[in-house]
Amino acid sequence: MTRNVPLEWKEKVRPVMAQFVSLVPGSFIEEKTASLAWHYRMAEAEFGAAQSNELYLHLTQLFSNFPVEVLPGDKVVEIRPHGISKALIARQVTANAPEGTLTVAFGDDRTDEDMFGALPEGSIAVHVGPKPSIAPIRIPDVAATRKLLDEFCRARGG
Repeated sequence: MTRNVPLEWKEKVRPVMAQFVSLVPGSFIEEKTASLAWHYRMAEAEFGAAQSNELYLHLTQLFSNFPVEVLPGDKVVEIRPHGISKALIARQVTANAPEGTLTVAFGDDRTDEDMFGALPEGSIAVHVGPKPSIAPIRIPDVAATRKLLDEFCRARGG
């Protein structure tokens, strides 16, 4: 974490998400350093989507007076502190990188768009999947990502 961010809200959010895990077979909670995410990729598609909408609305209303934001994503609902994003981390990492460092960023969802927009000129931004993106390089899936990373390693002698 880049700064001291209060995380006591997580203890209030976790039981709400856990309730949706018990309602939606195939869903699960991912605990990140500064956020919580409820995933439903393995749930029945239509039911999972309907429940994600319910969770999004419930969290937005329940935590409207907390310093957090609720983000719907690709088969995920994430809640994180206001002002914390991948863009913040991208700026910090690239600011401290030695001169001449090539920054390469891969992503597949809305939160990655913040990161892509924060990359310095000359960086490589790669969007994985079919959704719209500001990343200039597009690849279709995880298999293509692995192939591209392998090509990077071979070109660098790794």
